[in-house]
Amino acid sequence: MRIFYPVFDDAGLVSGFLSMVIKLEPFIRYTLQGYGLSSINTELFDLNQHSKNPIYSWFGEQTNLISIKTESARARETIPFADRQWLVMSTPTHRYLKSQRSNAPRNLMLGGLLLTALAYLSLHWSYKVRLKLATQLAAIQERQDIDGRALQNKIIEKGVLSRALEDSEKRCRDVIALSRDYTWETDTRHEYTYLSPQTAKIKGFPPKQLAGSCFFDCLIEEDRIKAEEAFRMSQKNQSNIELELRFVGPSGETVTELIRAVPLADTLGQWDGFRGTGHLIDD
Repeated sequence: MRIFYPVFDDAGLVSGFLSMVIKLEPFIRYTLQGYGLSSINTELFDLNQHSKNPIYSWFGEQTNLISIKTESARARETIPFADRQWLVMSTPTHRYLKSQRSNAPRNLMLGGLLLTALAYLSLHWSYKVRLKLATQLAAIQERQDIDGRALQNKIIEKGVLSRALEDSEKRCRDVIALSRDYTWETDTRHEYTYLSPQTAKIKGFPPKQLAGSCFFDCLIEEDRIKAEEAFRMSQKNQSNIELELRFVGPSGETVTELIRAVPLADTLGQWDGFRGTGHLIDD
């Protein structure tokens, strides 16, 4: 195929023609072979010539191919090129159709194998996930059972300790109520934080009146110095105290008491005051 292009000079006039020769046969052969279409008959028409005769025909591989002449089997494609319209008509041969049909069973088999492999992988993965979830669920259930039993044991233990504490407190209250001594507690500043009801009979002051006052305030001066030194040594050595001390009563009279005390400690082991008893000594 030869194509001519006009060449124009500076004035815009045609000064000659540029000729280009296209060898369609090798071009079409290599193109069709690259796409596996070498067994397809191809005809090329120039639509601008309005001619029914093709300007080029390709009859496949030239190996006794029989083409199908039905219009429904012919493929038409219009291609614009070089300011012209080109019609490409392709007709498949029996060999081409046979090769395409022969690939169908193979493609079907390969597709079935691929789907089977995907189904197996999906089932295997889902089985592993389900097994892992079941193992984790069993571990969680076991842990919950252990925690539940531990919690139940703690509740029972708490109930037992609560009842034991209530019984202990009741015994202490009963002992205090039956005792002739009064019981007292002080903080780190030696101020009363607790006084039992017997305080009123022995000291002559109701517990509420003495609450918050200093232990040493009601002592006579001589015994005050002795008591402060005894309490200081008890705090230092963590030892018990037993002293006879003289207190001033509500009417100014002096009463002698036998004081017994022990130092207290908080949860950190730090000194936290004293707890003791007082007993009236008859002169």
